[in-house]
Amino acid sequence: MKHHGVKRTLAIFVSILMVLSVFPFGALTAFAENGAAADDWASLQAAFNEGGTVTLSSDVTAPAGAAALTVPSRTRVTLYLNGRTVDRALTEETEKGSVIIVSGELDVFGPGTITGGNTSGSGGGLWVKRGGSVVLDEDVVVSGNHARYTGGGVYVSGSNASFSMMDGTSVTHNSAKKRRRSCAGQYRLHFRVQRKHLQ
Repeated sequence: MKHHGVKRTLAIFVSILMVLSVFPFGALTAFAENGAAADDWASLQAAFNEGGTVTLSSDVTAPAGAAALTVPSRTRVTLYLNGRTVDRALTEETEKGSVIIVSGELDVFGPGTITGGNTSGSGGGLWVKRGGSVVLDEDVVVSGNHARYTGGGVYVSGSNASFSMMDGTSVTHNSAKKRRRSCAGQYRLHFRVQRKHLQ
C-alpha cells in the first residue's frame, strides 16, 4: 500500500510538470504580476472599482457619453499601460471631462499615453482629489488634454493629495485657458506634492 502511495504521488507530480511545460515561464510570471486585463472603457472601470493590478490588452477609448474613469477612495490600483493609450476622446469641454479622477491610489507604468481629456473644470488628463495619490513611472506620457481653468494635464487639489513623476515620464502638450503660474497648462499642484527625478 505504501509503495502504491509513492507511485501515485510521483504520477501527480509528473502530471503537474507536464501541464506547466505547456506555458512559458515568462507568460506565467506576467500573468501573476499583471493581474486582470482590460480592453475597453467598461472593463477598465470595473478593474478600478475592484482594485489591484490591471494591464491594458488594447488601446482603450471612451465611448460617446461615457463618464471619466475613477479610482475610488480607499482603493489602490496599479495600471500597466503596456504600450497602449487611454483616450477620453472629447472634442468639446465637458463637465468632469478628465480622463481619470483619482480619490484612491493609482500607480501607472508605461510605456503608454493618457490623452483626450477636455474638462470645463480643472485637470484635463488627471484630477487627483482629496486623499488621492498618483505615481507615474516608466515612460508614461500625459498629453493632448485640455481644461477650462487650470491643470490641462494634471490637477492636484485637496488635503493629503499627491502626485509623483519618475524618470522618463512627461506631462506635456496640454492646455488650460486660465494660466495661473507658468506651469498651469500642464499641471496645477495644491498642498503636498511629490515630484521625484523629474526630467
